[in-house]
Amino acid sequence: MAIVEAKGCHERSGPRQTLRRAFAQTERAEIWGRQGLAPFKRYAIATRWGFAAPLDWAPMLSVHDPDEEGDEILPKEIDELQVGVIRMHYASMLDRLELRTLATALRDLVTRRFPNMHAQASTRATAALEAASTHRVMGSLPVEPQDELIGGFVTRGGVLPADGLSVSDQETLSRLSMRPAFVGVERHMLKLAVLGDISSIRDHRLTLGEKEPVPKGPRDDGAGGWVVRLDEDAAQIE
Repeated sequence: MAIVEAKGCHERSGPRQTLRRAFAQTERAEIWGRQGLAPFKRYAIATRWGFAAPLDWAPMLSVHDPDEEGDEILPKEIDELQVGVIRMHYASMLDRLELRTLATALRDLVTRRFPNMHAQASTRATAALEAASTHRVMGSLPVEPQDELIGGFVTRGGVLPADGLSVSDQETLSRLSMRPAFVGVERHMLKLAVLGDISSIRDHRLTLGEKEPVPKGPRDDGAGGWVVRLDEDAAQIE
């Protein structure tokens, strides 16, 4: 597990100040288990593209990653912490897409500590997942999700209701240069997160390394999340 903050650097004196600011942000977050501070890494990254004359600044990539030691954490608890991070990642994404019932249910799975309350949270999360609308990506695409997506539409004007946007509406938004995109999570990955099946989630991530890189098409974040740009990818959402 790692906490990373990346910043662009335009300091003529070099990346030191930028890395210091970035690392200060990573220090505001910690990952704690029942037995103490979990072992993880903090990274600060400063980047700069090369510029043409007259600036003539060379491209740059600088990293600050001092060694850190956490407390002794059992492997089982590491698995639990990773499941918690994944659930919070999905909850944050779905909350911004205004799918708040499912987002709240995922957060409750992380924060409810007592067994009976956690069991109730698990029941609510399963029900919220079953009730959530799913969508398919349509089109001749070089790469596509393995399952239907749960998510919503995002444009220049903000988030739009996923259920109220027809294919013709999507075409209209593209024609008006509203840069419509569908952001979502594969349903089976959300189900694994609800179940807390970390081994299957890891297996999914391992298969990603076997994929050939594609120059264009929907983008996946390696954790079951997808961004489909409807105008650029020539895709439609059903």
